[in-house]
Amino acid sequence: IQDSKQDWHVQAAQMADIYEGASITIAASASRDSSQGCFRETHASYVGQRLVGFKGIHVRRELPIMASRTSTPAVDIEAWPLLTRGWCYQEIALSPRIVHFAAQEVIWQCRHENIHESTETSPSTTVSSGYFDVQSRHRFSDPRGIDFTRARWAQAIQDYSQLGLTFHKDKLPAIAAIAKRTQAYLANDEYLAGLWKSTLLEELLWYTEAPCVARPPLNAHGSQVPSWSWASVSGAVRWASPPPREVPLLRTVEVVSSTYTTDGPRITGSIKEATITLRGVLLQMNQIISHDEARQQVDALSAEQVEVIAHSDNAMLAKHTHPEYRRVVASSIFWDCEPIPPQESASHKDRYILPIQAVRYGYRHSGLVLERIGSEHKYQRVGYAELQHIGEIICERFKDTIESLEEQDAAWDSLYRYAHELTREFEDMDTCVLELV
Repeated sequence: IQDSKQDWHVQAAQMADIYEGASITIAASASRDSSQGCFRETHASYVGQRLVGFKGIHVRRELPIMASRTSTPAVDIEAWPLLTRGWCYQEIALSPRIVHFAAQEVIWQCRHENIHESTETSPSTTVSSGYFDVQSRHRFSDPRGIDFTRARWAQAIQDYSQLGLTFHKDKLPAIAAIAKRTQAYLANDEYLAGLWKSTLLEELLWYTEAPCVARPPLNAHGSQVPSWSWASVSGAVRWASPPPREVPLLRTVEVVSSTYTTDGPRITGSIKEATITLRGVLLQMNQIISHDEARQQVDALSAEQVEVIAHSDNAMLAKHTHPEYRRVVASSIFWDCEPIPPQESASHKDRYILPIQAVRYGYRHSGLVLERIGSEHKYQRVGYAELQHIGEIICERFKDTIESLEEQDAAWDSLYRYAHELTREFEDMDTCVLELV
């Protein structure tokens, strides 16, 4: 029904069934819009020409490689405009059979093989990377179980978030069909604005390397994706440790409750309210030094101080001798949106960091950068942070010196101990309850 929001929600909820149930999906993969159609004339350079003097041998240019968002610069992504569009991602992922009308050839794609019009080689040798792999990534039923399904979802979001959408309000609807299929294999889980409740803490730790200009305002229906969802920003998102990777969480952080209501079906409906209540440790950002500030402090250490640090008991940072160096360092901060604040800690009096994961790859803690809004306990997410004990930076900076005083790998052993010391410090701190919107 034209212009009916309610009918749109009903039909959108059926898209997974429609594409999975299709006998064949026709994709105008070389077309920018519906006016360009499917058919192209193959350029003469790609048509085999008989090689004079050699019977049965023809030569031609190698045909363009099918593009993906991870393609090398040699691949012309502009030749595959359909594959850069967010709405097409789930359609390709869920369709059992697709015929791609490309710029120079027709390509068959199904769940078992990909065959190019231009080649007579066996199907197994024609499989390409990138979008040809989208279907295999979304076989949600797998003997490896729920963790495999969660990994597939995380990979889908990382792939999909790189693609373009005309309207930001479509960010969640355009992946809803895959969300519905994922829900079928996570029967006891709850969908929360593109995240799943049972792994919510891990999934909150997404980041973007290219901050968006600003979070979109409320749309015409009053719906807004919450700041804690990856769908609140435009552009590609990543997880440093994609769920469900077993990275320990701090014992001090927990999900107290969540509220999620929609106008229409839970997965496809417009969001009316989306909040989560967490308990955890809040670190004031103006008490945390940046990585550059930490390096300045560390570079000023004398040889005698480094030797004291190297010989301190349990590789601790001589905390009674040099208490000024027992500082938490924001080794990396990925801001969600512009403008990016200055690095200086003094500029962050209204911002906090909520540590969530204990260590990653042996060191570095990770958490959310929050900004207080309105009431004392209400916050919005503004970024992702990785934290270190300043002792870890000393060990990295003076690795050779420390190992010359001790033994090989002593610096790395010390670095690992400092990371766990920081975990203990966080877990000894008082916690508070906060609402994230």
